[in-house]
Amino acid sequence: MSFLGNVLGGIGKDIGKAVGGVVGGIGKVAEGAGDLAKGALTLNPKEMFSGVKEAGSGAFSTAKGAVELTPEGLESSAANNLLEGAVGTLTGNGNKG
Repeated sequence: MSFLGNVLGGIGKDIGKAVGGVVGGIGKVAEGAGDLAKGALTLNPKEMFSGVKEAGSGAFSTAKGAVELTPEGLESSAANNLLEGAVGTLTGNGNKG
């Protein structure tokens, strides 16, 4: 793959990973909320705590992915991929796929 192809491919992977983090996080929040509600209805504090913990983890994952999708996050991703592509080209490791 060419230098430009490696750079654009890396940016695409980073965007896909960030979107996956947002979607996965939303799913965890929903699942955690369900466990919390189920634990509350059955008076099971262990299940309630597990639901809160899972929802919190999902919220963190969602927020992290959302930050990566901001213009600043995408700019950082582009700069990192450009640098990696340049170093790979100079060292002869530029053809990854």
